[in-house]
Amino acid sequence: MSGRRSVENRIRVAAVLCLLGLAVEAVTLNILHPLSFIVFAGAGVGLIVLGIIVYLLALLRAAEEPAG
Repeated sequence: MSGRRSVENRIRVAAVLCLLGLAVEAVTLNILHPLSFIVFAGAGVGLIVLGIIVYLLALLRAAEEPAG
């Protein structure tokens, strides 16, 4: 049961990272400043990519764990 809970926590962390990235991108789209693109491309996209990587690693580790 603890292995299952661990996978759910990793997926939850991945979802939070993706949502934070989307929030950063939404905020920077409304700011008219040259540095807002840097924040959009660096922080926003970086958080989304990090969330995707955490999600995929959680799925891989869940497949490796024995059932039961």
